[in-house]
Amino acid sequence: MLSLPVELRILIYALYLSELQHVPGNQQPKNTHFRLLHVCRQISYEAGQLANFRSYVSLIHEDQIAAFNANISTEAASRILHADVANDSRLVHASGHSVPASELYLVLSKLVSLRRLRVFEHNRTRPMKDFILGARFTVEFEKAMFPSGRAPQLDSYELYLSPLKSSARIFQVVSCNSVQRLRLSGDCGLPQGTKLPRLTNLAINGVTGHYLEQHMEEYFAQCQLKEFQYTQGAKPGAYFELRDRHLNSLVFGSASGLHKLVLLGCSRLSSLTLTSCLRHLDQLRYLALSFVSVHELDSDFVSAFPSSLIVLKFSISNAWYTNPLLQEEHKLCDSVEDLIIKRRPPLKFVFVNFRDEVTAMSGRGKRWTRIAEERKFALQLGAWEEDEIF
Repeated sequence: MLSLPVELRILIYALYLSELQHVPGNQQPKNTHFRLLHVCRQISYEAGQLANFRSYVSLIHEDQIAAFNANISTEAASRILHADVANDSRLVHASGHSVPASELYLVLSKLVSLRRLRVFEHNRTRPMKDFILGARFTVEFEKAMFPSGRAPQLDSYELYLSPLKSSARIFQVVSCNSVQRLRLSGDCGLPQGTKLPRLTNLAINGVTGHYLEQHMEEYFAQCQLKEFQYTQGAKPGAYFELRDRHLNSLVFGSASGLHKLVLLGCSRLSSLTLTSCLRHLDQLRYLALSFVSVHELDSDFVSAFPSSLIVLKFSISNAWYTNPLLQEEHKLCDSVEDLIIKRRPPLKFVFVNFRDEVTAMSGRGKRWTRIAEERKFALQLGAWEEDEIF
């Protein structure tokens, strides 16, 4: 490792830290990056100072939170820009006073430079014997983190919450004026009249309840979005389902300059709406579309894929499994071949997922692979959705 040029080592550290912060299945990352800081002085300096390892911390349970609070210095706390935290969300009321059940609020009060906050479920809370007998508990998502009513000016605010365990009402303490990236999940809601003037990246993953369905246009139609990512959730009907009016409000509002659009598991969008929206997104470079057709399947929206695309990930399925629309899917495959696979100049990356019998018909799969090799673009046939979940 130390025989490599320092520039390469810094890149390796950065890639390692980036991989570490990946969140598979809402699982909070651990602090394994700190191990490198104890290898030797040289690596400690390069990883800690040059690759910013000391700018990130993940606090998973109460013992870790308490230990971190007891040992972190003011100088070290001021270096932290990105924190992953498990939020207990409970306030304890006793003797006329209220205090958060977790010491997390003491830690966050020291992170004066914090710019990115990701909040996860708290699965290992303090035992009841630690609290005053007869104390009353209430759940206050943000007040448990910032009971003083003051929070840092966050650039990124992301929720990784289970839909069955907790609810979160955000922007009651955290300011919405500075947030550029927002990720919503679980049972969450925003105060009426919330404005997000700097929001450019919106992610919705497994949101439950009807709150967002009723208010999405109110909150996000005027945002200058560059990226929009949506995943419906495992059980249709239990999660917020993106509908035609929601997508129209974004695309024909202030988000016509989208560079990245990810729509996974969409079963409430019509192909007519997809066609009109895609024709309007002439700056789109990255499109990941997992489309579930319920009543109709129109191949026109393939012709609407903008010429600006560099990356395309496309999957189509039919909700009526007992009556698959094979004829329509074959037509859609023909459109993909004519308009995407044979496109000049070619895209850089193409991921396509159809039924095996549709892809294999007339040797489509082999033909597409041969064309990709000849035109030197990356092609993947088969499922890609798991890699795209954010």
